[in-house]
Amino acid sequence: MVPTTLGQYLLRNNFITEEQLAKVLDQQVQKGGNVLEHLLTFGFLDEEKLISHLAEKFGLQELGDTDLSNCNELLNKIPANLVLKYDILPIKLSKSALTIATADPFNLTAFNEVKFLTGFNVNLTLAKYSEIKKVIKKHYENPISSNALNYDDLLTQVKEDEVRVIADEEAISIQNLEKMTTEAPIVLLFNTLLIDAIKKEASDIHIEPQRKAMRIRFRIDGILHEVVRLPLNMKDGLISRVKILAKLDIAERRVPQDGRIRVNIMDREVDMRVSTLPTPFGESVVIRLLDRLNMLLDLDLIGFNPSTLDSFKSLLYLPHGMILVTGPTGSGKTTTLYAALNKINTLDKSIFTIEDPVEYELPGIIQVHVNTQTGLTFARGLRAMLRQDPDIIMIGEIRDEETAEIAIQAALTGHLVFSTLHTNDAAGAISRLLEMGIQAHLLKSSLLCIMAQRLLRRLCLACVESRQTERGLAVVGGKTRGDNLPVAPFTPVGCEKCSNTGYRGRIGIYELLMMNDKIRSLKLEQIDSNTVKDVAISSGMVTLRQDGLEKAQAGLTTMDEVLRVIPEDN
Repeated sequence: MVPTTLGQYLLRNNFITEEQLAKVLDQQVQKGGNVLEHLLTFGFLDEEKLISHLAEKFGLQELGDTDLSNCNELLNKIPANLVLKYDILPIKLSKSALTIATADPFNLTAFNEVKFLTGFNVNLTLAKYSEIKKVIKKHYENPISSNALNYDDLLTQVKEDEVRVIADEEAISIQNLEKMTTEAPIVLLFNTLLIDAIKKEASDIHIEPQRKAMRIRFRIDGILHEVVRLPLNMKDGLISRVKILAKLDIAERRVPQDGRIRVNIMDREVDMRVSTLPTPFGESVVIRLLDRLNMLLDLDLIGFNPSTLDSFKSLLYLPHGMILVTGPTGSGKTTTLYAALNKINTLDKSIFTIEDPVEYELPGIIQVHVNTQTGLTFARGLRAMLRQDPDIIMIGEIRDEETAEIAIQAALTGHLVFSTLHTNDAAGAISRLLEMGIQAHLLKSSLLCIMAQRLLRRLCLACVESRQTERGLAVVGGKTRGDNLPVAPFTPVGCEKCSNTGYRGRIGIYELLMMNDKIRSLKLEQIDSNTVKDVAISSGMVTLRQDGLEKAQAGLTTMDEVLRVIPEDN
């Protein structure tokens, strides 16, 4: 086994014993810090011998104390929170590469974060941990306060009127919090976060109070990245600012709350869904960014292969029946349904949706927001809709037997019904509905198709690299037709446009199970979902895994990304 951490490497090379490593790891759990720090504290390591060994083993330069003292002018190149979190120092900056001093060359997470947040490629050099800590202590007397420094430059560039709230703010009776949320630093900080998130094409902003700091993370292309750590004294002001804009009760901190904000950012209208959750260290806030400019409502552009797209489109114009889309949260189900509704939204059709919440406003479509506090559930709203003479209905999610029964009956009585379920694959949706109590013969009569989907990160077109190596076979197990496809060896490289990740944007992969005569002839209540899936594959269904492999072969994504999202034969 190749060692992946410094502790494992030291153990494999007899620098420390298993007992010493266990003691250090236990200390790390109790007190935080890193393994190297505790190894030195216990006296288990000779620091000078360790650095000399690592420098010789990995061909890295070893720095002295004088070299470290020359980092002053480059400290602003790395966010302060990364310097403090990973005990690293910037030493040299060339045209496109930043050289970092570290005592732990195995800390790939640190180097990837620096690369992502600074835009520079990262080169490594070695220095003694104790000397690095001396320099950090000298420059960052108050570590928590200095965590906010990485946003200082951006804050000075942001004008308050760059983010204009469309809805008026309501007056808040709690004077201190109200005053705090309108002070320039808090307003500028929130505006800066929004602008930065939009520029990075983030889908979510996570504001997470912790014991000693407040962590801000962005979800970009489905992956969370830490952006900044702020001092705790900014916590109440920032969170209250968000809650006021979302029309939430800033005095209530003991129960979860949900709200919405609509803003105009750099001449782009962005809707935000806000969710708060009480934690021991304060309220955790997640802001979902719904950027209308980046929303694709065209079925031809969201990643369907031609045969799946043609089959799916053929069902959209049928007069009645049910179309289900399945997948985990964040897999693009709602976007697919919106694109389908947009395709068939004509003046002669009456289309209703009931959602929790309504994510995007669709012109010409009547959309209803679930409100459990007033008793407006999916089931109750659906019953009311059926009295409004609809042609087409979209249900945000089937969560219970009552909603499922009403949806099935609507599909059987002349309505085209769209909805979603949380299952791993298409065949699993049949088992889930049967478990809810829906009778098999009703499913056979009402279901038109079930489509499972996922989102993969798309290779950045500006920097994608094709390795000139022998093409091999991707043998990933299972029985699907795509398991032995030749995979084009495309590699994510990283550039300024993709924040040095090698990926930019996402693309869907799809598995469309058509309810044909073969599947309807099965005794669904007596077989498992794997049997249904095998019959669907024999009828030509392209599985999620196969669709992903084909997209990797075409250079749209990578094999690593396919295996990350579809680790098993789904």
